[in-house]
Amino acid sequence: CRAATAAAKDAASRAIADEEVDAGINSIEELWDRDGWVLDLLLDMGKELRSVPMIDPELPTVVLVGSPNVGKSSIVRTISTGTPEVSNYPFTTRGMTLGHILSPEGERICQVMDTPGLLPREDKKRNEMEMLTLASMQHLPSITIFVLDLTGESGSKSSIDAQLAVRKELQIRFPEKEWIDVVSKADLELAADVEARIPDGALRISSQSKEGMRDLMKWIGGALERQDKANEARLERLRYEQEAEKGFR
Repeated sequence: CRAATAAAKDAASRAIADEEVDAGINSIEELWDRDGWVLDLLLDMGKELRSVPMIDPELPTVVLVGSPNVGKSSIVRTISTGTPEVSNYPFTTRGMTLGHILSPEGERICQVMDTPGLLPREDKKRNEMEMLTLASMQHLPSITIFVLDLTGESGSKSSIDAQLAVRKELQIRFPEKEWIDVVSKADLELAADVEARIPDGALRISSQSKEGMRDLMKWIGGALERQDKANEARLERLRYEQEAEKGFR
């Protein structure tokens, strides 16, 4: 294109200049026909990246995890600014949805992440969305809300046995995580044998009636305070070790 422009500028006549311009345009068209797909690919990648939630590494993170269709998205919509899709079919959450819990002054206290549901199976059989959930737990300094739906309305893939199996796996894989079990749909009655399977200390909540939501918010506040204190203690220990190392030199 530059060569054609220079040639047109130095042309001996208007006709020759026009020929050089036409040659330059034809060269650009040939280039587009050959490599235009690369630009289309970059544009598509840009669209995908704009849909990825922007996680603030300096802000505490609350991650909601559990099996598909157990009510995670409804909880995120209730307690934060996030607006994930809510439907009664498995794997509604096909990516991460991020919301925020705000202070009365409108400042962001923490970010709340809705994650794709997990099934009780080996990692090599899990899809990309499930691996994204595991990565969020592994790499983000987060507190965990594990959501259970024991009403039997979550579908065959999210049976009670399946949900409890996922819970057990995650607690083994991430034993250091600040954790609370939340049983959704508290406005629906459970059979006695199902009640007996609720994990000790679990919180019953309902996105419909808002039952238990105040207690959940209180727990989140306490967990964030405990996380802050743990981080401060970790930094203090690191400073002490660095000073001690200097003293030995």
